[in-house]
Amino acid sequence: MGRLMAFLAAVAMMAAAGAACAAPQVFSKYTLDIPVGWTAHEDGNVVAIFGPHNVAAISIVMDTADKMTARSIADAMSGQLQGTTPRPIPNGYVFTFQNDQGVDSISRISVAGDAFVMVTVTGDHPQVAGILGSIVYR
Repeated sequence: MGRLMAFLAAVAMMAAAGAACAAPQVFSKYTLDIPVGWTAHEDGNVVAIFGPHNVAAISIVMDTADKMTARSIADAMSGQLQGTTPRPIPNGYVFTFQNDQGVDSISRISVAGDAFVMVTVTGDHPQVAGILGSIVYR
């Protein structure tokens, strides 16, 4: 739980700093700031964002929840990714896992209405917080 709180605190503290040299990009369901040196592309319901030299990546999946709860989606996704047991956080659930290359990742699942959002951060980079803090859903 301490690592999660530290992660969330770091996201909040660095949000303003990371956005300083970023440009807004519009995707089908939201807008977010992509810093210089990062790449982003949308493929269906997924926006993939990669840091310089692939030191970090962010994946944002937004799709219909099909009447599933945040907990049931988090359980299913964590199971597929061989992750930890999802833990409740405000407005959703969070779990961790390692990607195919053994890099630590953290995913947050939330549901609003009939849509769910899964935000996954893999690796570490100081600009991640600014990107996450810049998301504006439409």
